Amino acid sequence: MYAAISEVVSRCDKEQPLSLDDIDGFATSMSMTREQFYEAVLISVAESFLRGELTFSTGDAVANQLWALSEFSLAGRARDVFLAFDEGEYFHTADRSDDPVELYTRPQIEAILRGESDT
Repeated sequence: MYAAISEVVSRCDKEQPLSLDDIDGFATSMSMTREQFYEAVLISVAESFLRGELTFSTGDAVANQLWALSEFSLAGRARDVFLAFDEGEYFHTADRSDDPVELYTRPQIEAILRGESDT
């Protein structure tokens, strides 16, 4: 994982807010636009989550912070990863017997990384 992406993940995990200036600095360090950086971070987070290197909680924290920083306008695979983590935040059945991370987040992320997302 690139140092800039690791820094974003670490700060989100510790609930340390990021600013657009932070994002622009990280993106510039990787010769990317802000949008490209959002996607690079979220794809890296998705891959790390599937490998068991990141918890759902950490992945969700990163996705939520980038969603807010993007002014709720992530696009493409970045948006798909955000939505996949979003689906794991709540129970989908009234009796709370489901495991939303395993039933929704993990399969959606697997599909995104296989190139089967809707975008």
